[in-house]
Amino acid sequence: MPEYEVRVSVLRHVQRGGSPSCFDPVLASRMDVKAVESLLDGNTNVMVGLLKDEISLTPLEKVVKLKAKINLDLIRVSDIVSI
Repeated sequence: MPEYEVRVSVLRHVQRGGSPSCFDPVLASRMDVKAVESLLDGNTNVMVGLLKDEISLTPLEKVVKLKAKINLDLIRVSDIVSI
């Protein structure tokens, strides 16, 4: 039977791209609370996010219609540092 090594990875740290700061767990907790309160209020089809330093709900319909502008310079830098 093959042996596997198991490692723990805290996804939010990986997603944010660096070591966690005190801001990270606080933000996660604020978003968690908003999500649960939103569900208890009967809201559906919304996304919890941070907008102008405030936790807010955005309708998913609005989110999927947004067109993000891609910063080509950031892609270039990413290509350079990922070598």
